[in-house]
Amino acid sequence: MYIIIMETNLVDPRQMATFLAAASRHSGDWLAALPIASCSLRLDDEAIRVAVALRLGLDLCIPHVCRCGSQVDAWGIHALVCKHASSRISRHHALNDIISRAFASAGVPAMKEPTGLSRCDGRRPDGLTLIAWQNWKSLTWDVTVATTLADSYVNASANSAGAAAKMAASRKSAKYADLPASYIFQPIALETLGPMNSSAMEFFTVLGRKIGVSSGDDREGRFLFQRLSMALQRLQPLRTTSSRSSISFAFSFAFNPRDLYYRGYKKLFLKLNNNNSYYYYYYYYYYYLAWRLKRWAVVERLIHQ
Repeated sequence: MYIIIMETNLVDPRQMATFLAAASRHSGDWLAALPIASCSLRLDDEAIRVAVALRLGLDLCIPHVCRCGSQVDAWGIHALVCKHASSRISRHHALNDIISRAFASAGVPAMKEPTGLSRCDGRRPDGLTLIAWQNWKSLTWDVTVATTLADSYVNASANSAGAAAKMAASRKSAKYADLPASYIFQPIALETLGPMNSSAMEFFTVLGRKIGVSSGDDREGRFLFQRLSMALQRLQPLRTTSSRSSISFAFSFAFNPRDLYYRGYKKLFLKLNNNNSYYYYYYYYYYYLAWRLKRWAVVERLIHQ
């Protein structure tokens, strides 16, 4: 009853997409994980802040212009898709490492980024099992992460939970459609808000069951989903800070003097790097004030001092 009332009150597509994503299976597995740092199951304070804000649909930052020139709203959606975000690659590798280690725990040897599977264009999936997985065929997989609230996904995500992951998985399947019939291709598409495509969910369920048989612990499947969910959330803050957005990152990220270089103030940038620490923070502070007050004349006066 309460869910029906909430759905009727959500008229904005982003709010509806956030609500459906939070209600989908395994999207909140990171909330149930024990905070064990040695197992990479612990989030720092900033990671929790961003993860909770994304899950509840809260504002993440003040509206501003990203260093790439795009406008960033209070939700910080652009920070999740910006090509200047370095954490996109590190997050992809982290998710692929978890899958590879899961295969090893299940007693299935696998290799990452195999070559020679496709003779047409040389494309390489993220991994390949070295023994048969099903029907005497080896399994190949490829991981991708879709932004639930991106402009290209938000309307579909507002109608169905996991729609963005489903669309991303379809593109992956089309990309590797020319693989030989001796391989089984498994697209693994996760969303920034937690949902994943249905075939990947079934795949991880089977993989977790195999790990449980090997270890004797029937909770291995649950732990696998928690590790994936935790890796997804742990790298979210890096992508958010990459746009130099949040007011809480004021002096550590948002007002980095290297922004002066991108804005064309190369002379002041050289001053910041060549002077001692006292002058460094002096110019740094006035650049911060100039950014907040939108008065670049202050910066111009500093340059000519």
